[in-house]
Amino acid sequence: MKRLLHIVIIISAMLLFVACPAEENNDSSDDTDTQEECAYNGSSYLIGDTFDALDGCNSCTCNEDLSISCTLMECTPEACTGFGQEYFEPGCDDDDSMSAIEPGCYFPCEGDICSGTVCQAVSINPCVCEEGQDCCEACGATQWLCLDAPDSCVAADPAFMIVSAQKTFGECQGECRFNLSFAIGESGDCARASLEVCGWGEEGCTRTNTGTLTALGQAYLSGSVVEIKDDILVDTYGCPDCADGGASAVTFVMDSTERTISYEYGNPPNNLVHINMLTMALMNALDDCLSNDYITIPNDACTL
Repeated sequence: MKRLLHIVIIISAMLLFVACPAEENNDSSDDTDTQEECAYNGSSYLIGDTFDALDGCNSCTCNEDLSISCTLMECTPEACTGFGQEYFEPGCDDDDSMSAIEPGCYFPCEGDICSGTVCQAVSINPCVCEEGQDCCEACGATQWLCLDAPDSCVAADPAFMIVSAQKTFGECQGECRFNLSFAIGESGDCARASLEVCGWGEEGCTRTNTGTLTALGQAYLSGSVVEIKDDILVDTYGCPDCADGGASAVTFVMDSTERTISYEYGNPPNNLVHINMLTMALMNALDDCLSNDYITIPNDACTL
């Protein structure tokens, strides 16, 4: 009888276990779906995450109050092995009209002197800023570096752009006035440049040639204007066209205001060296109907 009672108790316990499964957690909410995140340089991070700072050598942490704290170690630039190379970091003004760089070693350039690459304007930022500071105004700068040629054109900023350029040679006979003008294309399209070649007085203009800027020409056009946007410029440098020595001028838009700067032919002020180099190269190409690195000229639509 006792043995039968034990069997009944065991069977009852087994049935009770089957009938009463372990309590399930019916809370189906996912805490990660509602967890707040820190935003930094276009990326999101969870509280407690550690990630690289923009300078590449410091680290940052996402705090519980969603603030970001970063270490403030002095960054040691990588050693540049190439003779004449210097270390540069990208600027923070996010100017799409200029070429972008990664932190690293580059060859600075003047004019268009580069070996196997091309001279281009870039935005650099040589300092490391503490959390919450606006470092762009304090240390952003334009630097010309030897880089690979760009693959495509980026439309110029209509608030900062070259409108036209001229070179003249006093009261002369024959072709002695050259007027270069630009027509800025849509995003992704290179600008068009036209050269009007004229005589003096009643001789009028004899021919007009037109070409399309290359991606490099477009980058140079934009970069050379961005380079001087914070400079203080005067309207006239030197003595343009004195003793028929020739005069040059460039007209550009700065903050939507048009200005013309004149200077002696072949002797631009330091802050207009790159603009002068580009405009002279374009004028010569259009005058001779010869394409170059900065412009493509259709032979069937060019008159010598």
